[in-house]
Order: sequence, then structure tokens, then C-alpha cells
Amino acid sequence: MIKLIICDWNRTLFEDRFEEVLFKIIFKDRVLDSIRRFDIRKLSILAKTRKECNILFGKARHDESHKYTLIRQIIDQLNNNVIKGLKVSDLRRITSKYTAGAVARLDKRILDPLKTTIDRSHIKVGILSSGYYDGISEILFKAGIKPDFIIANNFIIKNGVVEVFQLDILLNKLSVLKEVLAKHNIDLSETMYIGDDWQDEECFKSVGYPMVSFFADEHCKKNFAKRYNAFSPKSAHELEKYLFSLV
Repeated sequence: MIKLIICDWNRTLFEDRFEEVLFKIIFKDRVLDSIRRFDIRKLSILAKTRKECNILFGKARHDESHKYTLIRQIIDQLNNNVIKGLKVSDLRRITSKYTAGAVARLDKRILDPLKTTIDRSHIKVGILSSGYYDGISEILFKAGIKPDFIIANNFIIKNGVVEVFQLDILLNKLSVLKEVLAKHNIDLSETMYIGDDWQDEECFKSVGYPMVSFFADEHCKKNFAKRYNAFSPKSAHELEKYLFSLV
């Protein structure tokens, strides 16, 4: 019997692989602001940063073994040259723009069975993600979904401006998951973890009920099924039946 379902975000409940849409909006906003102020030096820095980030992002898409090292390098570039100094008011406007059409990218094949299961039981559902906390929260709110908790990365703000996008969650999901379980007095064996790639592997290995998302590529689905007996549903109906069998 499961007591807690933990969901990854990107490529699990949400279609986007990274937070590239959010950061592209931030980048465009900073470029337009620099043009308005005729800040040639800042425009030059932004152009160089864009080129370097595109190279790193291209590598991350094709190199699973170094993907998260490359993502950290991208975030470092963005923090130093794009994000630092962003006004809180501008961040809120950008977040609203980012989330405006994002509900359509949620995966109802997972969310609908989860809603039905929650209605029939007392199972807790949480989000554990390396994505953007405020974005996740706002997207789910707009979709009428309220998880029991969200644990994710966020912007650090001081004196009304953004300092950094802080990556507290990246390759440490299992240790964070264990902290969550201790807080709720739930065992790993009573937990379902839904994820999509190798960042989730330690959680798949440790929980009682690992599950691979619909968005995961076939290579991951086959490997996680073989290694950890991870469930890989073919449809929302199949997932719903599976969840009902566990509550």
C-alpha cells in the first residue's frame, strides 16, 4: 500500500525538458531593457552569454553522462550575466508570462489518474524537482491542482532585486526525498516515485513503487523496468487501474 506519491516535474508532469522557456523569456526581457537604455556593453555581454549557453545547451541535449554538469554551467552563466540585478517586479511579470500558456503542457495522462486516486484515498502527493518553484506552483494553481508540497529551486532575492537562481535540487533528490519521508513518517517502501531520466535513478532504486513517466524516452523506460522493475504505463487508464490496486 502506498502512502505518498512523489512526482518529478520536467518531462514527468510537464512537457518541457528543462526551464529553457523561462530563461529565454528572461533573456529577451534583459535584451529589450538594454536596448531601451542603449547599453551597448550589456548587449555585448548578453550576446556572448547567449552564444556560450547555446553551445552548452546543445551538449546537454546529447550527453546524458555530463548533462547536469553542463546545466549547472549554463545557470552559472545566466546568473552572472543575465539574472543578477533583475527587479522583483520584472521577475513577477516574466513568471506570469511564462505560466500563461503552460497549463496546456501538463500531462493529463498522469494528473487525471492522480486526481481520481486522491479523491478515493488519503494519499499525499508532492513535487520534487530541479525546476522553478514559483513557476511550478503557479502553473498547478492555474490548472486547479494543489499538491501537498512542492520542493524545487527558486530565485534568491535581496533588497528588491534577484541575486541568483539557486540550484539546491539537482543530483541530490534521494537525500531530499529521505528528509521529506522522515518529516511525514513514511517509509521508502510505502512511496511511489514518478520520474523520467537518470537524475531520478537513485529514487527509482530506493522506493517501493518506481514509475517512469509517459514523456520518458524508450531507452529509459526499458532500462528502469529491467533494473528496478519500474512501472511504465501505456495509457492513463492503465495507470489509474494500477494506482487503484495500491490503495
